[in-house]
Amino acid sequence: MDEQLLNDDDVTLYGLFVDAFARLKPVVPRVLGVPDTWFEVLLRLGRTPGHRLRMTDLAEAVSFSSGGFTRLADRMAKEGLIRRDPDPADRRAALAARPLTRSSG
Repeated sequence: MDEQLLNDDDVTLYGLFVDAFARLKPVVPRVLGVPDTWFEVLLRLGRTPGHRLRMTDLAEAVSFSSGGFTRLADRMAKEGLIRRDPDPADRRAALAARPLTRSSG
């Protein structure tokens, strides 16, 4: 590899990101009690306005096939971590959403 490339700030930043990700990946299940893929889904939903995404868009965002994500979403819904809502814009599609929370009071 070219010495200039090895010293490039963007390449260095990418290397630091890869190192940090590798160190954090095993921590998520231990600390949060959920698989890292579940955490990524919850993180993406939590950071999306309205906390809902089309299932196909969410599957693509977490690098899952449609079928693979459907199985993942089934398991997460069973645990009460997400819910599925019909997509008002497309009756053939579904939205993954954060579950409704109970208000205290």
